[in-house]
Amino acid sequence: MKNYKKIIFYLVLAALCFGCIRKIYCPSFINRDILTWYPYKQRDTLALINAQDDSVKFFYIYEYEVKHNNFYKTGYSCGGCATKIYINEDDRFRISVSIDHDENDYISESYSIGFSNFASTKCSIQDNYNFNGITISQVKIFENYNGKGRYKEMVLGKGYGILSLTDYNNKTWFISMAKAQRAPIVKPFHQKSDTAKYNYVEVGGCLP
Repeated sequence: MKNYKKIIFYLVLAALCFGCIRKIYCPSFINRDILTWYPYKQRDTLALINAQDDSVKFFYIYEYEVKHNNFYKTGYSCGGCATKIYINEDDRFRISVSIDHDENDYISESYSIGFSNFASTKCSIQDNYNFNGITISQVKIFENYNGKGRYKEMVLGKGYGILSLTDYNNKTWFISMAKAQRAPIVKPFHQKSDTAKYNYVEVGGCLP
């Protein structure tokens, strides 16, 4: 009789646990305004030029991926209607960007350029920013949050991407601007320009 009661107890407990887990479907990734800050395509090359000594910094966009959670299950420690944006994920020796965006429209940003690290925790926003005679509607000015690496400041322009990098000797490299003054000059490498702007992947459960 005791064993029978135990079986009933565990069955009821299991039913209650399963009843607590629900599958929540997420809306599609609709805040594409975020992507206007990163107007790149896979296989683009960014050229930043220092006007004092004509030195050029090249950065390659070989990976651009948007991962979106289309559903998650309640009762788990992770989950939610989140989107992650990766550019050159974990490539510390060139440029790496990681953006987290959740259903509450909270955005967390982190950037690594070489060993220089920038994040939304040390960032200011300016409107109608004058960039070499061009007015840009909005920019984000990031400060190096741990003092490591070569660069102390990065300026990101809406619709333009990375505008400039400044090192600890106050040397600044600026993006080359197109004659139309609307977008940075970028060029394909490996002689391949027909690649998609970014890979869009829908996943379910927990985003990596």
